[in-house]
Amino acid sequence: DDPTRSRSRSSTAIIISKALTRANPSSDILIHDVTIKTLVVKIHESLDKVLNSLVGKNVARDSFDMRQDVVKRNGEETVIVYWSFGVDQVRTCGMILRLTIVRESEELDAGEVMIKVSSVEETDLDEDSISALPANSSLRLILDNGVILLRPLPLGQTSFAFTSEISLKGQSALFGTANSFSRPTNTNAFLTTMAKNATSENAEDLFSRIANIFYERFKQENVIDQRQKEDFIKNIPTAPPLTDGERAIIKTHMDFYETMRLRAARIGGTVNESVEKFFHREGKVPWGMSVAICDVPAVSIFADLWLLNTYAKKAFNKGTAVLELFENLDGTRSLCYVKSFGLPGGFQDRLFETWITWDIRVDEFTGKKTYIIVINPFDAYMGEFRPQNFINEKFTKAESTGTYIFKELTDNTCEWTWLQNADLKVARMPKNLLDFLTKSQLAWANEVQEQYRRNGRKVDRERVAALAKTMLSMQGVPLQQDQAEMFQRCLELFKGGGDEGWTLLKSPSPNVEMSMKYIKSSSSGGFRTRTIAMARGKCVIDCSAEEMAAWVMDVCSNNSMRISREEGHPARIRLRGGNFDRVNEATLASIKRMPLTFHNREFVYRHIWKSMEGKVIIAFESVAEDLVVDYGVNKKKTRAFTRGLWQIENVASIVEQCHVTIVSHINAGGQIPSWLADRKIASGLTILQTACEEFRQDEKMDRALIMDRATYLDNWENEVYSEEENGLLKRAQEKFESGLTGRWKSLRSPDPFVAMDWVFDEGTSHIVGRAVCILDAPLEYCAANELARDARGRYKEHFDDGGLDRKLVKVNNHCDIYHLVIDFGNGISPREFLTKCVWKRLDEKTLVVGFEDTDDVEFPIGSVGGQRGKYVRASAQSFWKYERLPDVEGVPQTKVMYCQMVDLRGSIPKLASHSASKIVDTLAYLSRMRSKFDKSVEIDARHRAKIVTMMAEEPIDVEKGEEYFNEFDSMFKDKAGCERPKRVYGLADGKVYADMFGGLGWGKTTVSCNAELEEIVAFFWDFCSRANMELTGDNERSCKDGLPGGRDGRGDKVRIVNHHLKIDSSTSAGHRDREFNSKLRCCRLDQDTTIVSMTPVEKEVESEGRKSLLRRFGSVFEGKLLAVEAQEKIYLRLRRIGPKKTVIDCVVQFELGMSVSFRATRAFVERYLEYIADVSVYFQRLVPLEACKAEDGVGIGYDILWKASSPKKRLERLAEVVDKSRTLRELSRVHSWFPIMLRSSCRGNLSLNRVIATKMDCLEENEAIQIGKNLIASLKSKKLVDAGVDVWKNQNRAVKELSEKYEWFEPMIVVISKGIVKTAAWGLLWRVTLGAVLSITDLFTDILVLKLYSDGGEAMHVFRNLSIFSLTFSLLLLLLAVFYQHSNHGPLRIMKETVIVLLGMKAPWDAYKVAMGAEQEKGAKFDPMMELAISKCVELFAESIPSILIQTGAMIKTLQSGDLVSFTALFSLLISVLTTGFVSATLSYDFDTDPQKRAYNPEFYGYVPDDGGKRAFLFVTMILFSATQVLIKATLIIVLAWFGYRFPVYYILGDIVFYLLYKVARRDFTHWVPFESVLSLVVSGLIR
Repeated sequence: DDPTRSRSRSSTAIIISKALTRANPSSDILIHDVTIKTLVVKIHESLDKVLNSLVGKNVARDSFDMRQDVVKRNGEETVIVYWSFGVDQVRTCGMILRLTIVRESEELDAGEVMIKVSSVEETDLDEDSISALPANSSLRLILDNGVILLRPLPLGQTSFAFTSEISLKGQSALFGTANSFSRPTNTNAFLTTMAKNATSENAEDLFSRIANIFYERFKQENVIDQRQKEDFIKNIPTAPPLTDGERAIIKTHMDFYETMRLRAARIGGTVNESVEKFFHREGKVPWGMSVAICDVPAVSIFADLWLLNTYAKKAFNKGTAVLELFENLDGTRSLCYVKSFGLPGGFQDRLFETWITWDIRVDEFTGKKTYIIVINPFDAYMGEFRPQNFINEKFTKAESTGTYIFKELTDNTCEWTWLQNADLKVARMPKNLLDFLTKSQLAWANEVQEQYRRNGRKVDRERVAALAKTMLSMQGVPLQQDQAEMFQRCLELFKGGGDEGWTLLKSPSPNVEMSMKYIKSSSSGGFRTRTIAMARGKCVIDCSAEEMAAWVMDVCSNNSMRISREEGHPARIRLRGGNFDRVNEATLASIKRMPLTFHNREFVYRHIWKSMEGKVIIAFESVAEDLVVDYGVNKKKTRAFTRGLWQIENVASIVEQCHVTIVSHINAGGQIPSWLADRKIASGLTILQTACEEFRQDEKMDRALIMDRATYLDNWENEVYSEEENGLLKRAQEKFESGLTGRWKSLRSPDPFVAMDWVFDEGTSHIVGRAVCILDAPLEYCAANELARDARGRYKEHFDDGGLDRKLVKVNNHCDIYHLVIDFGNGISPREFLTKCVWKRLDEKTLVVGFEDTDDVEFPIGSVGGQRGKYVRASAQSFWKYERLPDVEGVPQTKVMYCQMVDLRGSIPKLASHSASKIVDTLAYLSRMRSKFDKSVEIDARHRAKIVTMMAEEPIDVEKGEEYFNEFDSMFKDKAGCERPKRVYGLADGKVYADMFGGLGWGKTTVSCNAELEEIVAFFWDFCSRANMELTGDNERSCKDGLPGGRDGRGDKVRIVNHHLKIDSSTSAGHRDREFNSKLRCCRLDQDTTIVSMTPVEKEVESEGRKSLLRRFGSVFEGKLLAVEAQEKIYLRLRRIGPKKTVIDCVVQFELGMSVSFRATRAFVERYLEYIADVSVYFQRLVPLEACKAEDGVGIGYDILWKASSPKKRLERLAEVVDKSRTLRELSRVHSWFPIMLRSSCRGNLSLNRVIATKMDCLEENEAIQIGKNLIASLKSKKLVDAGVDVWKNQNRAVKELSEKYEWFEPMIVVISKGIVKTAAWGLLWRVTLGAVLSITDLFTDILVLKLYSDGGEAMHVFRNLSIFSLTFSLLLLLLAVFYQHSNHGPLRIMKETVIVLLGMKAPWDAYKVAMGAEQEKGAKFDPMMELAISKCVELFAESIPSILIQTGAMIKTLQSGDLVSFTALFSLLISVLTTGFVSATLSYDFDTDPQKRAYNPEFYGYVPDDGGKRAFLFVTMILFSATQVLIKATLIIVLAWFGYRFPVYYILGDIVFYLLYKVARRDFTHWVPFESVLSLVVSGLIR
């Protein structure tokens, strides 16, 4: 103020910065140029963090516009830094600054920090500092006498004020030295010239850019908005008290709100929306009102709508001409908000000046709060404050009045009522237009509700929990008089129902009992009707009585509304206001949809609950008929009436449960048929099943039950056994452990960790199966899991596997009786098993369980469930033995032996019940049990960690590493004649070679792994790990360290390993397992490369002749029982290419013996290469969700497609990946709909595209299914997969949110989509459908032509007879094909398929199975595609071609007689010709486009182009070519026949002979059907 007064630069900076901040408190960036250049920036970070980012010890280069490097540090308070930022695309500006911190000064207030800034010349820097400078800058900004002032601001922000004298220089000499990594000379000269021409104005502009750079560097506007909101909520209790004026205006608004609740009419079409909307015209003023349930605390949405100066609100109002906010008017809580609003159509913009204030009200009874915001024209404000006058020629003043009411429902939900009108002051605006604008503005309520929407089920659970808590607190509270009277009426109904006259209804679940009783019936004209009925339902729910009652009272929950909309009911609303809002009451108005010709039924009834200790009773009764409910439109309906009672009582159980009984009295309000009444009553009682599903806690119940059984097993000393129980255990133990004679024979187990074998029991002439494995759990828990046979999971498994009945009778703590009824299908009568189970602890480490047949009066033979004589009593005996083993890597271990002997009895051949597959299926239960407790991943990981620690001590030997590398390199080179494997993992590449003489195989592959090199080395070194056993499928594996010290003569770390591998091949029935004895070595080449090798163990062999015999004959020489010794040579080069990124280069060579075929050898090599790919998959599945990157998403996608050649296998693979991939497993826990969406996508079925706009957190299962279907529609609509995925992502909000949150999701979907498109049957779908239509049309026209031939006289009867013979012969061939295809499926299936053939529906039935992607059934001879092809060939051979010949001959005969050919005959011939051409073209097209056939034989298959348009053109031309060729040949044969029958015979024989000679010349005569020698030639000739 006083120019003569001397001030320091720092004082001036402080004064200016504080003055600017006070004058513009809401501005983020201020620039002052009057006295000195000053920048003031509001930084969204605390002062300490800002200071540390400038001068801290760990200053990092930021990824913002400005780069910062520490050049030199002098103590704690001084640092020399280099700042640089881009000026434009070419130039950069740099600064070398000395920053000195000043924390204490007379000029500074408490908490403030000052940094003195001055430029440093390069000549003042030492060599180390100069070398620390980054690349040179083209411009130098010089700052002298600079000061940075940091002041703390509210909400954790900092004021950053920067003032300095500035100048600009060109490039310096030192900046162009080699130490600074200078640019090319010509560029430096150009930039230096530009810099010299820079003016002082340029320097000021560059300095001003620092403000924007620092603001963007610390920008976190959302965080500041949240802090502002939290600060406001925190200070609500200390807000200024309401003034008389504020109190009066709030009362006026609330009184008007009560009036609107009574007068406003519901807007038509909104009754089933999530937001209720109403409209009312008060005089000439239209008012709109909305009521919405928001999934957010009331105080949170109240604060969001009250705070108008947040960054989000500023961004929303960006571009508004006038936007001013004045807070704390005259020291009150009110504010003034001035905002302009643009009108379209040439109208002048409007300006709103509003006065806004708020209040809080607390319910005296419940303590819940209601927040109120009222909006008024500012003219109503009675204080002294007046805003600036913004009214001018640009604006017309408008007015707005409104009320926001936020009523707490639960801690996290609220009811928001919005009441608003706006007077735009537009003269002569049509009334209808103004009403429309008012109603349309209410859509904002939907936007706000969607903004806060959370998962509907979670919100419902919160509301139920809150109301249940209220019920507990109100136990014993008396009802009001009208409620007590209604309660008494309902209670009398409940008690007066009696137990007679009730008819059981079919229940959707065995846990729910439903029955009904008619009170009054009438009949009219034979049409029986029902008017009044009673319904009753009973069940047990897995929750407390209060929770169940709260669920019933939440009549308009998210789930209830969803179900109502899906079932098509016109309306479901909860009435509000007055008595309807009492805490223990809810009134529901609903309209139930009825079938056509019947009026919909309207129900309006009250629910009243009464809470008592351990019990809640809910009474419901229809309200008076004169109560009219506003549904928005006049819906044609009939009022129905109901009355009833819910009695909900807690049940003593392991977990919380309650017993529910509902009795209701229903008056349909008119006459309806009895069948409709029965159906509607049963439908109404399904609410019990819905409640069961909502609160189902099967896993929790089963865990509690198992722990309860485990407690009994642990306290075994107190158990007392009877002689009968001891005898049962003794008999079982003696029989299954030592009483069985004969030699146990091994079975091929589907689980490498479960050993299976069997023996023939001569005493009973039955087969005994045995399975042994080790479980990763304590003994007590393993045994309890098996003994808890009444667990819900066991019941579900039983009924899913064909069980009809299952009961358990508990005799005592160690003895149970089990009753089972199983339907085996295939016409076999159900078998009934009744067994007694006894368990006993022999000692601390051993427990045995015996099962033996028993008799019980409660279960007479074959009489369960009224099915006397329909069940056959079978026999089952089993024995379990559990032995505690030492822990492995800290995981408890239990050895389990399971023996089983079953006699199904009755007329079942023993061969069927004693087959190896049946025994394996029975014993596979132990495999499922092992999977339940499996902790292989944890055990292997801990063991690998130990190996990694051990391997870290291994030295690097360059000389030895070179030797290993040379051996690897010599084997890794491609062999002549090598080919790509049939099946290759998406992230791998490989080649295979097999000697044509068999037995010698070679292969190589390269695959990347998402793991550290050391961990992968440890994986291969841990040869006997569970992961290796599972991935390789070895029958046996063993290993031991080599020579003393674990090293061989070369000093290599070595292990001696042995393993047995099976040879899989279509011709390998006589091959034995191969046994390999090898040395496993490991050598580190350098820090990032390691080679692991497996080479044969050198040992003495009998003789060279013996070796030759082994090499030539293999399994034939060794016999049938012994494994054949073979040799393997495997080299693995592991290369680290990045953090947790390793590449595996693998090359293998096997000598299996010459008796092994070429195909079997190749399959053996390919299987080992797949094992290497499986290693990559194994580590990919270990990646956690938070660490998953984009490349991991690609890996997960290929994992889902790996070994999945069809939609069915893809779904099976997907289920496995979701279960075992840590990433997908963790995501599925967060979003339960995610695997459902993936499953829907992977099906690959086409459907209509329906956009789903639901948020990710709110998605329901049905919406997830639709989103999955949308992917297929999007892929079909685009030529490029990436484009289709992008369309899918943008159409479905949840997918877009998922892609933004998880970077790996979209790459995964792209990979999966490519796999879906590659194998999609979309083209096949329309082809098989068109073929089916043509086949049916052909058959129909042939029948019409038969009638023409019958009516055409004697001359045409020969054609009629030939046609009948052709059709009959075609049906016989189809029946033979059906019998052969389904010979293993039983007579019922053959009968079904026969009916399909006789009805002429074979073609569409086969087409349907192919189009739906059906897999080959178990026991079927062909897959659906081959079955369709065979049917088509039969149709072609026996119907279509003969029909063409017959009809062509008939036409020629007709023309010779002088008659005209009928249109029916011409049309029939055309259809036959097209059918023949279509079938021929389809067979060729489908076989050529089969991906597997193209991969296996690319030289033969592949003439059909990949382009969709070209494919369609080619297919049409193939049809026309085949059709015209057949028609020409048929005409030629008929014409030749008129000259004598020997001429067409000569022509056909010549044609066939020429064709066969052509095939022989091409060496393509032998067909693919695998027959040997002469038989192969005969069959090939017949097929050709």
